[in-house]
Amino acid sequence: MATERLFDRISAIELAGVTKRYGDDVAVDCLDLRIEGGELVILIGASGSGKTTTLRMINRLIEPDEGRVTINGTDTREIDPVALRRNTGYVIQQIGLFPHMSVGENVGLVPTIEGWERGRIRAQVERLLDLVDLPPETYYARFPRELSGGQQQRVGLARALAMDPPLLLMDEPFGALDPILRKQLQDEFSRIKADLGRTIVFVTHDIDEAFKLGDRIAIMHDARLVQVGTPEDLIFNPASDVVAHMVDADRKFRHIDTLSVRDLMTPVLRRHLFPAATGVHSGLETMMASDIGVAIVTDGEEVVGAVRRREAYTRRHEELTMGEIAAMPLTFSPHDAGSAALAELKHSGHSFGLVVDDKKPVGLFLSDEVLMRLI
Repeated sequence: MATERLFDRISAIELAGVTKRYGDDVAVDCLDLRIEGGELVILIGASGSGKTTTLRMINRLIEPDEGRVTINGTDTREIDPVALRRNTGYVIQQIGLFPHMSVGENVGLVPTIEGWERGRIRAQVERLLDLVDLPPETYYARFPRELSGGQQQRVGLARALAMDPPLLLMDEPFGALDPILRKQLQDEFSRIKADLGRTIVFVTHDIDEAFKLGDRIAIMHDARLVQVGTPEDLIFNPASDVVAHMVDADRKFRHIDTLSVRDLMTPVLRRHLFPAATGVHSGLETMMASDIGVAIVTDGEEVVGAVRRREAYTRRHEELTMGEIAAMPLTFSPHDAGSAALAELKHSGHSFGLVVDDKKPVGLFLSDEVLMRLI
């Protein structure tokens, strides 16, 4: 029998006075937290601060001793725990892919258990592999042993999304990866979170990861929630010395008004430059192999535009060149004020701009990268 669909969307999750004890040890102490639908909220703190326990109380992997957790106003104690977990995506550091199953079988496992028709499962798996940038024609039939750690983590995310859950819980999902793969997965997740349209609660101990990914950040210390806010809230108005130390508030944003675009840009290297005649499929392979997020497309000495890797991915089957899909982004001079360039990107809704000096591309002004340098 198929599992009942509990909720199509999340309007709010509320933890009220939630406490969890293990003997004399208090793991979570009287926690109050409201998570709005569509938010990505980060739980961050040192080991033993209570963040993972808090996450697991949301889907009743752990039951609170006091207080209550509600989803869309319904107390989760009134929901069958198995049904609750079936309606919730869950991604952990150790992905736990079944080694004897192909990628497609791993991702489609729960829909198979739920009795979905085979064609529907195939279509859903292919859609999700596309979402996490694993071409299904290449990866559907592969086995976990044939994948890198980052690719396995992408499969784990796709599997968690197989039933289109409106709520996604993620516990240190990138923690076991080496720094390069970790950054790559953060970049990809930052991109796809907008496509997901889910409410996400994400546990990490990495403040840079929290600032990069979170809409709001909930800081935990000694089993208590000590402050919740946006990165700017935490930097400019830390509630305690604990928060100020964690976000290193003394050095954040202090000198942004003195910094130019040149100070904050990512320099353009030869590997970022692609001749306009390069085929999209070939260009994509180069971008993925070199971990390039944005290609600068040139025709001789002239810049004709830029191509983001995701766009190249989605058009990889078309007989097109990089020049044909390139679009000219916002452009800045290296002498422009960094704060003004950031404001222009935010106002226009763009995530990056091209830095040009004497008609030559010298840098990329990437809002995420700029914010990471500042915070």
